Amino acid sequence: MQPMAGQMGYFTRAVYNNKIIEINSIKEKDINPKQGFKHFGKIKTDYMIVYGSIQGPAKRQLLITVPLRVSKKQIKKNYEFLELR
Repeated sequence: MQPMAGQMGYFTRAVYNNKIIEINSIKEKDINPKQGFKHFGKIKTDYMIVYGSIQGPAKRQLLITVPLRVSKKQIKKNYEFLELR
């Protein structure tokens, strides 16, 4: 089956530069609204908040891997100060 233009369906897609904002347990910090989240319901287990769009429908599994490309934050240099006498 060939995915149509604009659709991110069930097939594997690579999305870069999404930032993880928070990883927490629902027991430590309850983030549920009274009615639950629209098209999702109430969160009952551990959760992760991601900045950026995620393809696919709600409740779709998300595979997170170590970044293949380094970001600018990873490139920042740590300078050491040496005192010469």
